[in-house]
Amino acid sequence: MTKIYLSFWGNMVIYHGKQTWTKKDFTAYFAGEIDDSLKPHLPNFDYWLTNLKTEPVENIQERYSLLSLRMAFLLMKFIFDKKLDCLLFSF
Repeated sequence: MTKIYLSFWGNMVIYHGKQTWTKKDFTAYFAGEIDDSLKPHLPNFDYWLTNLKTEPVENIQERYSLLSLRMAFLLMKFIFDKKLDCLLFSF
């Protein structure tokens, strides 16, 4: 008997903006912007929100084992930090 391995697939929103992100249903982001006849065709799924603005550095380092992903998340987390401008833009 052949084993079948299933891959995990999920939806993740990675936020690193200056304002606070309030998680809501996916379809709520389109409220008032689309015709009612199209609403039944919008996917309604939950998503995993990773808010890099509030996520502690330690959690990012521990949770994500792929080095390139950790580096990208940390860069996005601190991209608006004026104290780091000299490090990021000095080369």
